[in-house]
Amino acid sequence: MIVGITGKSGSGKSEVAGIFAESGFTVIDLDKVSREVSDGKGPCLDEIVCFFGEGILLPDGTLNRRALGEIVFNDEEKLLVLNNITHKYILNRMHDILNSVEGDIVIDAPLLFDAGIDKICDVCVYVTADTAESVKRISVRDGISTETASARLERQKGHVRNMDLCDYVIENLSTLDSLHKRTVDVIDCIRLRAVTAKKG
Repeated sequence: MIVGITGKSGSGKSEVAGIFAESGFTVIDLDKVSREVSDGKGPCLDEIVCFFGEGILLPDGTLNRRALGEIVFNDEEKLLVLNNITHKYILNRMHDILNSVEGDIVIDAPLLFDAGIDKICDVCVYVTADTAESVKRISVRDGISTETASARLERQKGHVRNMDLCDYVIENLSTLDSLHKRTVDVIDCIRLRAVTAKKG
């Protein structure tokens, strides 16, 4: 079984994916995969530098993610170019991992639908959270101001449409204990659904 998890930045997707992992799922975190294919020297980074210039590199020749982020998060067209460059490398790496793993899998993918990853998923889950809490998480996680974090979230407004495309919605609105319970309930529903489908 393959479960896709998506949601806006700072919603708590990683926490939900971690709870799935506790239940025996193997997690493929596409944010981590993205860093793997773009941070180190290689064809993906070469393509990024070809378009954005060497100003996005650190002195050791690796990617300066903060510098690149300041460019793309203020320009939707450049963000689209970056996504077009990185997606093929991310998807190739994702399929390599899928082919090497057995059992139930969770794909943590911010662009689950935009990248067409939902097509290989048996179930899709959307994680949503209070905007103010999401802004705090992004600010702490990325070391940016709350104003910058808020602006990033604002540009993801269209992402909410994906909620209607998902089979389940998990609201991350209070405590971690509450999130854990909600997620476990969804996992139980997904497994029951899978068993019922096999019997049918």
